[in-house]
Amino acid sequence: MRIGADAVVVVTGAANGIGRALVDALDARGARTAALDVDAAGLERLRARPGCLPVPCDVADAAAVRRAADAVLEALGAPTLVVACAGVAVAGAVEALPLAALERAMAVNYWGVVHTSRAFLPALRAAAARGRPAALAVVLSDFAFFALPTKGAYAAAKHAAHACTLALAAELTGSGVQVTAVYPGATATGLVARGLAIDPAQQAREAAFLARGGSADRVAQALLRGVERGRDRVLVGADTRLLALATRWAPGLTQWAVRR
Repeated sequence: MRIGADAVVVVTGAANGIGRALVDALDARGARTAALDVDAAGLERLRARPGCLPVPCDVADAAAVRRAADAVLEALGAPTLVVACAGVAVAGAVEALPLAALERAMAVNYWGVVHTSRAFLPALRAAAARGRPAALAVVLSDFAFFALPTKGAYAAAKHAAHACTLALAAELTGSGVQVTAVYPGATATGLVARGLAIDPAQQAREAAFLARGGSADRVAQALLRGVERGRDRVLVGADTRLLALATRWAPGLTQWAVRR
């Protein structure tokens, strides 16, 4: 499929980071984009773009996502591509994190994928049935392959979203709706700085580490290329490719290394 000026694209988590980079890349292609995010100030910065429809929405709220889907369909018509990109970083030992933080990690990073998929899939299926290109892309993480200390909440949610994406791809086989799972490695975004963390010093160190990572635009471009080429999986960055191999072929050794 080709994502060009005739495309209608939905992006969740569109106000910042990888989602914002996707909006920029799609704007350069002349596509019409529905930008969903809970960050009202971030959405306001997108409002001046003629091809962008900002839609306030918390993807953790199923009813809110359904309302957003109705608004997008009314304003722009059936989407060509839906990208589930919204995410929240949560850091802290599992036994020390407040329950609300554990629940928020799952609500955004896992349930956000579920709610977004369920809200937009009927329109994607209908478009595909009419012979139009239709695709769902889910932005995951290299934490979908493994977990580190203090990353249990985030990794658990990304593992769950990974499993859900694989199931969706199998369920949609033959429907005409393509599913692409995208696994970025360390990416220079404000995800950690804006996230939930018990230890501010650790949060600052992790934010600095991410700042040295690859660009969000690199992830956005890799995602769009992967969708256009019909790929079911896109690994972004040498770190992600290495982790994917290590956790597949030597899971015990990888976990041993993590513990040390």
